[in-house]
Order: sequence, then structure tokens, then C-alpha cells
Amino acid sequence: MKGDLPERTVPKSKNDSKIRSLRSKLIISFLIPVCFIVALGGFSYRQVSRAMMKQYELTANDTMQASNNYFSMVTKNVVQHVIRIVSTSDYSTYFTNNHVSDLEKNASFRSVKVDLINSGVTVDALRSIVMIGKDRNPITNQNVKMDPTFFEQFLKTPEGKKLEEDKKFQDTWLGYHAFADEVMGLKKDSYGLAYIRKSSNGKTFVFADIDKAFIISMLNDMYLDGSKTALVSRDGREVYASKTVKKGEKNIFTELDCYKKAVEGAAETGYSYEKVHGEDYLFLYHKVGKTGAMLCNLIPKSRMVANANAIGKATIAFTLLAAIVAILIGAYISSGIGNTIKRILKTINQASEGDLTARFTTKRNDEFKVLAMRLSHMLENMQELIGEVSGVSSSVLGSATVLSKTSDTMLTCSKEVSEAVNEMATGAIKQVTEADICVRQMNELSNRIGDVVVETRRIDEVFEKTKNKVDNGIEVVNDLNKKSRATIKATSVITNGIERLESKSIEIEKIIQVITDISEQTDLLSLNASIEAARAGEAGKGFSIVAEEIRKLALKSMEAVNQISEVVGSIQEETKETANSARNAGQMIENQKEALANTIDAFETINVNMNKLVQHMSKIKEQVEAMETEKADTLDSIQDISAVSQQSAASAQQINATTQSQTEEMFELSGSADKMAKDASLLQNAIQKFTV
Repeated sequence: MKGDLPERTVPKSKNDSKIRSLRSKLIISFLIPVCFIVALGGFSYRQVSRAMMKQYELTANDTMQASNNYFSMVTKNVVQHVIRIVSTSDYSTYFTNNHVSDLEKNASFRSVKVDLINSGVTVDALRSIVMIGKDRNPITNQNVKMDPTFFEQFLKTPEGKKLEEDKKFQDTWLGYHAFADEVMGLKKDSYGLAYIRKSSNGKTFVFADIDKAFIISMLNDMYLDGSKTALVSRDGREVYASKTVKKGEKNIFTELDCYKKAVEGAAETGYSYEKVHGEDYLFLYHKVGKTGAMLCNLIPKSRMVANANAIGKATIAFTLLAAIVAILIGAYISSGIGNTIKRILKTINQASEGDLTARFTTKRNDEFKVLAMRLSHMLENMQELIGEVSGVSSSVLGSATVLSKTSDTMLTCSKEVSEAVNEMATGAIKQVTEADICVRQMNELSNRIGDVVVETRRIDEVFEKTKNKVDNGIEVVNDLNKKSRATIKATSVITNGIERLESKSIEIEKIIQVITDISEQTDLLSLNASIEAARAGEAGKGFSIVAEEIRKLALKSMEAVNQISEVVGSIQEETKETANSARNAGQMIENQKEALANTIDAFETINVNMNKLVQHMSKIKEQVEAMETEKADTLDSIQDISAVSQQSAASAQQINATTQSQTEEMFELSGSADKMAKDASLLQNAIQKFTV
């Protein structure tokens, strides 16, 4: 049914251009995810390439590290085995001892040779071992030439001269030993690395070779598809894995700059990407202990990313297929959507002209069918709405009357709110006053904290001066300790001198005793001479006088000796007293030394405690200064609170004004409710013009 609706014209759509535009947009929409798929494929390719390269790096490095650890252990075992043999008594007896019999030399020769023969069993990878010495037949575990002049011949070679003239040389690892190969008959293809050791006296040399087959087997474990794997010795010999392809006779690694940098560098292991003969390679190296040799590996980058390249090609193929499928699906879907939209637009034009009986139909079973059903349902609801609006307008009229009454009630409530806001404003003003009092009290506290900071700094200065005094005291006591040690030394010298003097006095006393004995014998002899002279009569008178004089001299000698004995005894007594005094003085000085040591310990303890006290005082100073800083922050916060309180008071006053304004607006709301009742009446009259 139609009411009196004004007719409106709807512009016609441009069918062809819009359909083409929709089709283009749909195709583009399908192609956008394809672009993301392309980006994802490229990103995945790069990530997979990086991951594979990183995995290759880790795998190759771990494999080389394991091989390096094992080979380092093998070289250490060889060195230790050689040192063990040259440290045996049989080795010394045969090569260095020239004072043993031929029988002992032959026994030592056989014992050392048995040791060398057993070396191939007891030491992994040891191929051959040769010992040469001055004026001695070589000893080896191989069937080679034997000549006692090998030692002198070796010293005449450039290799031997260099090792013999280098007094600091003890041992080295080389790739070749030309003398042993050419003169002794060792095969250089049978060994891959050689250990050469010179004895401490320079009279013997030992050549120990590691089996080349063992080295190649180890390199084969490190080999990766297409790589160039080798062990490079310090003299430039390169031993390759069996699958390593080598062009020409030139070495692969020794001419590379990356190898030279690795040799000169301090790093024990490393890797880098290098371009060799126009191709990119991953170069890895591991230095083998202290041998100077290096495990090297060149891995082609193309082999590392081969699987990633396959992923890249598959990504491109699937991306092209996805783009073609997306274009076909977009064209098909856009064509069906365009036809459905045409039919819907036709029905909408009928409804816009006032024909609410029109209905939307479609053969599709997707969202467009749901849309057509919803639009048809919308038209049905619009028909019902026109009927319901008529009833609602009556309800609106009644609601407007109720709203008028409600606005009166709200007006009363608004007045009560205004009174409450007035009380809140009064409280805010009181809060501002209390905040001002708090600010003044905080200022007083701030001044007191400032005084504490000043006193703390003064105390800190006093502690610093005290610490300096303690340091000076320690220096004085240390100086006194040095002088005390000198006094002890001088006292010891005096004591030793007095003790020597005492021993000399004892010797003098012994001499005096001898003189006394001689004087007594002389007196006795003079007495006997006097008796004999008396017997001789007149003829012995002269002899009697001489005997008397001798007796007198003997008596005087005894008196002098007695006096000397008394003096020496006095000297001995004084010497003993002086020695005791010197010993007591030494003991006292020792006690003084101990007291000085205790004093030094006390000063050290005082110094340590002073340092701790200064540290604690510094912490107190820091805390007080922090209090001073925080005091300023607290004062600022209280001032902020005061400012906020003032703002709250102002806001309360503003709210009061707003409440009063709201009361006035409630008056206006009451008038608006009356007006809405009138408008509802007019709406009801307008709806009555529709016929449903």
C-alpha cells in the first residue's frame, strides 16, 4: 500500500564500468595474498639458506673440533712417548755414556730397539721412529740403512745445521725430513707429519713419524661433499682427504691469504667466507695444539645452499600457479556477484519509489541469498513499523508528561547538590590553610637538616685529619722499628765481641798458668843449682850467685804472673758482667722489637678501623645529603599538595557555580518537556497520513 510520499529519482549505475571495476578489484584482492606468498617464499628461501649455512658452519666446525682434539691428543702421546724413551737409562747408556763396556752398550741398544718396535702398538698413528747419535749406530723400528756417521752427515745438511746452531731448539713438527728420507731410506709418502727432537746436550736427534694413512682417515671424517680438506704443516706440506680434488701440483691452502692470516693470527680456530678461483667457499681452520700444523677445510657455498635453491625454485613454481588460479577464481566470482547486484539494485529502486510490496529474489546459495532475505524482511518490517509508530507516538506523548514531572523532581535534587558542594568548598579552603602550616613546618625541618649536613661535613674533615695523623704515626713507628733492628744488630756484634774477649781471657789465663809452672820449675832448678854450688865450694860460688839471681827472677816472675792473673781475673769478671749486660740489653731490645711490632699492629688496626669509620662516615654523609635532596623533593610535594588543595577549593567553587547553572537548566528542561509533548502530538497527526 502506498501513502502520500514524495517521488525521488535514483541515478542509474554505470553497469559496464562498475562491473569491470569490481572484477578488477576482486582479481587484485586475490593477487595481493599471492604477492605476500611470493614475499614469504623469498623470505623463507633466505632464512633457509642462512639456517643451512649456519648448520653447515656448526656441523663442519664441530667435526673439525672433534678431529682436532683427537689429533692433538695423538701428537701429545707421540711427544710423551719420545720423552719417555729418551729419559730411560738404556737410552742414556747407549747414546751419551762413553764409559761403559760394549756388552752394556749392546744390551742398551737391544732394549731401546724393543721399545721402538713396541711403539707402533702402544702409540696410535705412530708409523716410524728413528734415533741417531754421535758415533753410534741409529736405532729404529723400520728396516732402513744403518750407519754410525748419520749424525755427522745430518749436521752437514742445511736442515741439521739450522737445528744444531739454534741453542734454544728442543723439538718441532714438520711435514718433511729430507735427510731421513733421502739418506736413511724412509718413504715420505708413508708419513704425513714428523716430530723432530734434539737432546739437551745436542748429541742425539729423534725422528718420530705419524702415519699418513691415519691422517687421511681422520681428514675423510671431516670431508663434506665437494670440500677441500687438508692438514697443513708449518713447513707447507699439505695432506688431503682422499676425495679432495686437487688441480695441478700446487698446494691449495698455503697460497691463500685467508690461510696466511690464520697462521699469523692468535686465534686457535676460526672461519670466514672467501672467493677462491671465482667461487665462494667457507674457509674453516683449527690449529693442532703446539705443533704448528693446521686442519683446514674449504666448503663450496653452492653445496651448502643446494637444498635451499630447490626450495626457491619450488616457491617460484607454486607462486605462478597460485597467481593463475587466483585470476581465474576472481573472474568467476566477480561475474556472479555482478549479476546478483544488478537484480538487487532493481528491487531497491522500486522500494525507494514507495513500493514496499517489492521483494528481493536470487538463485545463489551464499551470503547474497541471505542479503536478499534480510532486505525482503526489512521491507516487511518497514510496513509493520509504520503501524507501530502510530502507537508509539501516543506513548511518547504520555512519556513527555512524565518527563515534565521528573524534571521538577530533578530540580529539587539539584538544589540539594548545590548545598553539598558549598560545604565541600568550605572544607577545601580549610585544607589549603592546613597545607600552608605544613609547608612552614617543613621549611623549619629543612633548615635543621641543612645544619646536620654542615656538621656532618665538619666531622668528615676531622676524620680525614685523624686518618692522616694515624698514617704519620705508622710511618714514625716503622722508622723506629728499622732503627731498633739496627740496634739489635749492633748489640749482637758487641755481644759476640765480648764473648770472644772472654774466650781470649781464658786463653791468657791458661798461658799465665804455664808461665807460673815454668817459674816454679825455674825456682826449683835454681835451688838445686845453689845446693850443687855449695857442694862445689869455692869453685861453685859464682854459679851459686847466678842461681840465686835466677831464683829471684823466678820469684819476681811468679809475682808478676800473679798480678797479671789478678788483672785477667778482674777482666774476666768485668767481661762476664759486660756480656750479661749486653745479653740483657739484647733481650730488652728484642722485647722493644716485640712491643714495636705490637704498636705497629695496633696502629694498623687503628688505621683499618679509621678507614672503616671514614667509610661509614661517608655513607652517613651520603645519606644526610640524600635527606637534604629528598627534603627539597618533600617540600616541593607539600607545596604541590597546597597548590592542589587551592585548585580543589577553586574547583569546588566552580562546581557550585556549575550546580547553580544546572538548576537553571533544569528549569529549561521542564519547558522542553512541555514542548516535546506538543511535538509528539504533531507526530501522531503526521503518521495518520500513512496507510499500511
